[in-house]
Amino acid sequence: MMFKRVMGKASSPSQGRSGLMQLFLQQEALGAVHDEFKGWDVGDILGAEGTLFKTRTGELTIKVDQLRLLVKSLRPLPDKWHGLADVESRYRQRYVDLIMSDESRQVFQRRNRIIHYLRSFLEALDFMEVETR
Repeated sequence: MMFKRVMGKASSPSQGRSGLMQLFLQQEALGAVHDEFKGWDVGDILGAEGTLFKTRTGELTIKVDQLRLLVKSLRPLPDKWHGLADVESRYRQRYVDLIMSDESRQVFQRRNRIIHYLRSFLEALDFMEVETR
């Protein structure tokens, strides 16, 4: 959950694995779980099931039927707009950098695809990978 808006009986946390994904939570559909959600924090990892739709503004949204807290965050995430400004912190806390920065996440995804391609190419030529450290 990257941010949380609670508006009476409806709430909407957001951010999915593939980018921005909004969840639409209603008191009527979730009952007691909606009240529990109000105590959850930004940085928690949630599991949600429901119906996918687009809002009038074009945002992908899931109307949630079932919601679970998968992982509780121990520390708050950095400020959404500034992210991890200190380069040293970005390297020491790479997991936070990957959560906060789309650019960092894309670099790692690109790196992963390149390494996968090179390994496949060299394996096809019957090369063998050997650790030398």
